[in-house]
Amino acid sequence: MESFPIHSYQGVGDLEFGISRAAVHELLGPPAYQKRSRFSTEITDCRYDNGLQLVFSSPEGSLVEISLYSNMKNVTFDGIDIFSASSADVYKRLCRSDGDPPFLVGVTVLLRLGPGIDRVSK
Repeated sequence: MESFPIHSYQGVGDLEFGISRAAVHELLGPPAYQKRSRFSTEITDCRYDNGLQLVFSSPEGSLVEISLYSNMKNVTFDGIDIFSASSADVYKRLCRSDGDPPFLVGVTVLLRLGPGIDRVSK
């Protein structure tokens, strides 16, 4: 994948919540590193080349979490490049897209954009 458009409550690019780990490996190849959870069946695939980290419900399970790190290129949401644009512009755009996000104890909660999503399984 060359670009990573974020789709609220759906996923990032072709990486949709609920897709199988095998399907992700077909799309991206094997991860550089994988880590099993000590407390659940979850497994995390890490890709150092682009900063993408994916959590699956189990080694044969489905995608439940996507982490995008700032060394990634072409991560976009609502027409703005998240890691290339100024942080103030990104923050304003995210707040505008969310509607009227609450600001609690120094944290902006963007509930309409995806945080707090219950883990998905297809």
